[in-house]
Amino acid sequence: MLQSVRLAAEAKRRFLEEIQEQEESGNDAPVQPRCARIALSLGPYGATLYPAQEFDGFYPPPFGPALSTSSRSNAFDTTDEGRAQERAAVDALTAFHLERLRVFAGNREVWDAIDFVAFETVPLRREITAIRNAVAQLQEAVGASKMKPWWISTVHPNGHYPEMRPGGGWVSTSEVVGTVLNGEGATVGASVSPWAFGINCTSLENLPALLEEAEGAARGFAERYGRRPWLAMYPNRGDVYIPETQSWKKM
Repeated sequence: MLQSVRLAAEAKRRFLEEIQEQEESGNDAPVQPRCARIALSLGPYGATLYPAQEFDGFYPPPFGPALSTSSRSNAFDTTDEGRAQERAAVDALTAFHLERLRVFAGNREVWDAIDFVAFETVPLRREITAIRNAVAQLQEAVGASKMKPWWISTVHPNGHYPEMRPGGGWVSTSEVVGTVLNGEGATVGASVSPWAFGINCTSLENLPALLEEAEGAARGFAERYGRRPWLAMYPNRGDVYIPETQSWKKM
């Protein structure tokens, strides 16, 4: 994990060195950017499962509800027991993300090389809450000034968020953005605000409607914190990812 950042830093060094050599040679090569940034990409817990669950959000206990053939849902019941299980899931996911963050933040050389932290392809609001809590705990340990600009990028396969409602249907995009930006439902991380909200691994044709729905929550964030959030988007190119075979299918 640490070596991946060192390799990115070496690639950055070589890139900038090549640009400088081109400029000093005085040739007519196209003007290249004079900076390069490194974003630490941290996927969701579902990316560690097989088959991967970035796009469905079916996590095993304690990270998610127990699945049965008669009731296949990634949402907890709205009973006292279900709410207690969801709190336990948030705690477990917080520990998962905090452990990974500490691996990088605990190495000064590696942490200094990182410019951004990107939590990507997050399919569940409880995991968004857990990420906010993990960042808050890391900031408390290392100091807010040591935390890198960070964002949470969500996934919307088939044009909707993968999280189900207990009574049926899907969680809305505005609810998702509200959780990312305004910390709705967060505990420790309620006062920690990300640098940006993102959408990744989502078809281009679905973006206009998703962004329109996200606008209200983004406006609420701007009113609350006095700054507009950035938008990080890197959608699909048109292919569909098959988790079982870890391959892409052309459409």
